[in-house]
Amino acid sequence: MAFPIVQSSVAVNYDGLGATASHTGLALPSTVSAGDLLLFVFWTSAAGAQTVSFPAGWTELLDAEDASATIGTAIAYKTASGSEGGTTITVTTSAITLSIYASYAISNWDGVPEVSAASGTTTADPPSITPTFDSVGTLWMVGTGAYKSGSGTITAAPSGYSGLSTYNGVNNDMAVAYKQTVASSEDPGTFTISVTPTYTHSFTLAVKGTANTTSNLFFGSNF
Repeated sequence: MAFPIVQSSVAVNYDGLGATASHTGLALPSTVSAGDLLLFVFWTSAAGAQTVSFPAGWTELLDAEDASATIGTAIAYKTASGSEGGTTITVTTSAITLSIYASYAISNWDGVPEVSAASGTTTADPPSITPTFDSVGTLWMVGTGAYKSGSGTITAAPSGYSGLSTYNGVNNDMAVAYKQTVASSEDPGTFTISVTPTYTHSFTLAVKGTANTTSNLFFGSNF
């Protein structure tokens, strides 16, 4: 069983567009090979309940908000043709909003990524997940969006996770991290934030590895 590998990525960042419903120029990873899993994570801020729409060819896995509809998270994926490296996409929202995003190119994957999401208040705690696939080499990815008053930063990923990428704004902090294990389920710990957030929305995502005899763990990204 080969573990999924993060080959290339665009770190968590603010799109710089201000409050808008048309989020243009959102970057995909610079290096993308045919057959890679392209994964796109998109957060909205202080916009209320709304719908996020990805371009044709992308399949949405998640589109949800925290209980107060302050922080929203949308995730979509596609199988790469190999021509996407260094290109951009446009994501639209049903209401104007600030947005933060990240994108990943992942090799050695199989099936359909599975995701679980949870709303929180004072902690950024990605939920547990039990994928429908068997216990195999899996890439677990966790993320959070946190709304808080005043300055503060996300300083650490849940225990055991690497590849931490963060955006720390005036009122919004977003982060993603990942790890590889062979397990039938995963219950991550919490992200560490230097101030207590008011609202959070967190996710845990599972990517199944491909079936071959390779079992070495390897991380690769452009963080």
